[in-house]
This record gives sequence, structure tokens and C-alpha cells, in this order.
Amino acid sequence: MWRTAYRIVLVFVAAVLVLGACTPAPATPAAKQLPDEIVVGVVQPLTGSFAVFGNDGKIGAELAIQHINEAGGIKSMGGKKLHIEVEDAGESADSAKLAT
Repeated sequence: MWRTAYRIVLVFVAAVLVLGACTPAPATPAAKQLPDEIVVGVVQPLTGSFAVFGNDGKIGAELAIQHINEAGGIKSMGGKKLHIEVEDAGESADSAKLAT
């Protein structure tokens, strides 16, 4: 008698677990709206002893973004244009952390 009751409870628990795992997946959330432009952050040392390298890096980033925008922007995002935001990293690690 106990074996039969045990088997019935075991089958019931197994059925609940299987049916619980078969619930439909929730609906996917609506696609998020893309921003009007993609902001690219550039942190370079524009002042201090490393400013020569930082200015070159800033100019290189500006040229790359200009070429991408002139070629039609980011095609996989519907032609969104890039916008550059430049921050001065300065000479110390603390000023670079603040710029970032």
C-alpha cells in the first residue's frame, strides 16, 4: 500500500516538474529606440609632457570618425552618425581617472 502511494506521489511530482518546465517563454521586450547619434569617448593627454602624443591621438580619432560619418555612418545601426567627446587625461593617473 505504501509503495503504491509513494509511486503515485513520485509520478505526480515528476509530472508537475515536467509541465512546469514546459511553460511558454515570456514575450520578447519591444526593441529599444536607437539614439540619434553614437557618442565616442576619447581620453588623451592634451596637456603636460605627453600632449604631443595625445593631440596626435585626438586628431586620429577625429579623422576616423569623420571618414565613418562621410561613408554613411554605422550601417548596421541604420546609418547612425558618430559624435566625438574628447577629455584631457593630463599627466597623472588621478587626472586620467577623473577624465574617464
